[in-house]
Amino acid sequence: MAFDVEGHCYYLEDGVEEGNTFAHNLGAYIHPIGPPAGGSGQGGETFEERAEATQPADAGAAAFYVSNPNNDLIGNAASGGVSGFAYPVLPKPIGLSRGVNIVPSARPFGLFQGNTAHSAGYYSLQTGGCMYFGGKLWEEQSGSTYRLKYNSGRTAFPNREATAATTPLLSNNKVWLCNNGLLFWGERLNVDKWTSHDSIHSVFLLSRSTVTEMYASPTSGNAASGFPGTRSDWEVQAGIQLYDTGTQTILDDATFANFKYQPQLGWYRPAAIHSMTHSDQFKPEGTD
Repeated sequence: MAFDVEGHCYYLEDGVEEGNTFAHNLGAYIHPIGPPAGGSGQGGETFEERAEATQPADAGAAAFYVSNPNNDLIGNAASGGVSGFAYPVLPKPIGLSRGVNIVPSARPFGLFQGNTAHSAGYYSLQTGGCMYFGGKLWEEQSGSTYRLKYNSGRTAFPNREATAATTPLLSNNKVWLCNNGLLFWGERLNVDKWTSHDSIHSVFLLSRSTVTEMYASPTSGNAASGFPGTRSDWEVQAGIQLYDTGTQTILDDATFANFKYQPQLGWYRPAAIHSMTHSDQFKPEGTD
């Protein structure tokens, strides 16, 4: 168990660590080091290595920080943090492993199943989340010196050529009290048996994705949560946010509960499925 931690709790450092299993661990009450990774747009914010934060990604402190997706996370719990689970994109290994000839972000995804996260993703509208697959960590060289840089925003996992067998699968995971329950920047993703309560976005998938057996409820019976508070602080509350510019989603066997029609909220009225009108090339062909 990790509690009251500054920076990441469970941490894979250089991007070459593979074949590990994190099972049934708890990370809670997590604090970023220095200013948190915020911003209102998809570009996020950029942080450089400095004396008080030699790992700039600690601005996006998470309970579980996984710099190489080829590891298994099973039955873990994250409470708080800029994100609960953070999978940044590393184009190359860093630190003492910078000479290893692999692309960490292109490695196959291991198991990600039975995990839970809550109370995360509130520092930014469009980056971070209870489960966040995005952001970028890299080194810049000046002579013989290397300095780390971290950007918290939109950087995609390069898995366009993934096959049915190698497409990442997130299975049987649950989130609540999140800004973004699951935010994924990438090319391909499968999500199975997803549950979300009291969140602004249950899932926000910037990829070609399938979502099966999903349950999303924007308002649970937990009146003490006070969620979501002032709606104008957030984006539109939605079970699933559809998007444009190549994003495609197959949604199968989804249940949206407690999405009440509230026209008095105008733009901020909750929606089970929220799309766009200004540039949505891939509107749903139909619903059943």
